[in-house]
Amino acid sequence: MRKKLLRSTVILPLVLMIGALSGPAFATPLASASASAYGLKIDLLNAPLIPETPTFSVGPAIGQGADNLVDVDLDQTAFVGAAGAKAVTRAATSLDAELPDEYLTVTQGGPAKPALYNGQAYARTAGAVALASEDPTTDALLSTVRSLIGDASEVLAVDGVSSEALVSCVGGQPVLVGGSLLTGVELLGLSLTDSLDGTTNQVVDLGGSLLEGLGATLVANEQIKTPNGLEVNALRLTIPNVISVTIAHSEVSGTTCGPVTECNDGIDNDGDGKIDFPADPECKSLDDDSEAPECSNNKDDDGDGKIDRSDPGCYDNGRLTGTYDPNDDNEADILPRTGGNNALMGFVVLAGGGLMLLASRKVRKSEG
Repeated sequence: MRKKLLRSTVILPLVLMIGALSGPAFATPLASASASAYGLKIDLLNAPLIPETPTFSVGPAIGQGADNLVDVDLDQTAFVGAAGAKAVTRAATSLDAELPDEYLTVTQGGPAKPALYNGQAYARTAGAVALASEDPTTDALLSTVRSLIGDASEVLAVDGVSSEALVSCVGGQPVLVGGSLLTGVELLGLSLTDSLDGTTNQVVDLGGSLLEGLGATLVANEQIKTPNGLEVNALRLTIPNVISVTIAHSEVSGTTCGPVTECNDGIDNDGDGKIDFPADPECKSLDDDSEAPECSNNKDDDGDGKIDRSDPGCYDNGRLTGTYDPNDDNEADILPRTGGNNALMGFVVLAGGGLMLLASRKVRKSEG
């Protein structure tokens, strides 16, 4: 049985596509979030049989996020196969989804589904829940399940199952996206793949199955909203007080977004035809709250106590003789340029100094 089950792990989907692209113009920075995932969890007779395996998590600090798909080979009691988990959080919007776009749905808040994301949890599993163990004590517990469902050698088998939970900050609000990809799903040897329609929280019809009379439930693409978060389980099978199996769990939580500023609001605030950072050169970052040049943004950018028209740095030749330039993007004062009026003033100053020096020499000479 195990050789047959292990062959199913070859079809395991593994796509690592973390983009280095800039986020959409309306994206706002992520302030804090957590992301976590695990591939498999089994409880038997209300006690853990296989704990969350493998598990990976990051957050809530941003900038310390991890990008890591952890694989484990599971050839132990009650399960034969492989599973993986991944979690990432980033302040900038730069994460591509792992699952194809058609499998992901917006589940809470915001406009249409973003193209890129700030936080990501991803899990995938391939293999089967077996009902035998070489450990006598564990096998005795598993015999309880075997006695209920007959001679089936496995409860739930999958060729490739994955889930993903994503969050993106849009307009200062979290937009949560989740989805599951289910292939080669069998329950007690009966194929269910054709009956899985991809809808959220699909309760699979177990009519005609040995599990129906046991009050069993099988939920596909289970999505649970939490405050500023989302949990996704690709598959969750429950036989009350007997066994509970969760396959491919992903979760993002505790999401808070940075403020909306002129440089990340999706609006051409200064009317120059360029929108937000980095398209608008006047935007120094997504946190910059003005698309206007420094000399017309009503701010004291250089900290000299003078703003825009009152700042000498906003004049092409200094405050007294120059011309105010509202499109100047640097309020810092600069030395007057040579030539023109400044050259004349320099000549007058030098000439005056020379005359004073000459006069002082004459005075000293007459005194001598």
